[in-house]
Amino acid sequence: MKHTRLFALLLALALCAALLAGCSGETEEEDVADEIHATAGGSITLPEGFSASGTFTSLVSGDALYATFSFSGAQKKETGYFSPAGTSITVTAFATTENEYNKQFKFALWQKVDGGMAYLPGTTVYYTADGSCYSYTYEGLDPSSQYRLAISHDSPSYVVSGQFSVAGLATATQSDEELDEEAA
Repeated sequence: MKHTRLFALLLALALCAALLAGCSGETEEEDVADEIHATAGGSITLPEGFSASGTFTSLVSGDALYATFSFSGAQKKETGYFSPAGTSITVTAFATTENEYNKQFKFALWQKVDGGMAYLPGTTVYYTADGSCYSYTYEGLDPSSQYRLAISHDSPSYVVSGQFSVAGLATATQSDEELDEEAA
């Protein structure tokens, strides 16, 4: 009987030690170390005469693409195709949302390939929708390739709206969505 109580006490102590080890204050986080976040800074001045209409409107002016956007719920929009003037482009953006829990929107870079588009791994960049400008420079691009950016917001019930510019372009076109809207 004495051994049974001692065994039960040791078992209870081992269980407590295991539970305390799990409550060390450290939490398992998703692999956020791989997330890329734009840095605060930059500015956007829309070209004179630029008219923002609809949920996504863009204009090419000089070596830059300018756009305004407004998403209601979880949506994705894409720019038209563009080619960089060199080996890098800089995306500057700002947005606002009333969503207190998800103040992020993101850009992802896609490259035109035979038969369609291919996502370039490691090019999703997160921006904060707090009304301030944030910038990120994509480097290592091929000036002879065509690319497009996808912008998205992953909130099912909140609006995010703002503006962005893509600087450092040799050529650019309107998005397919805009061309479809103009034809309608």
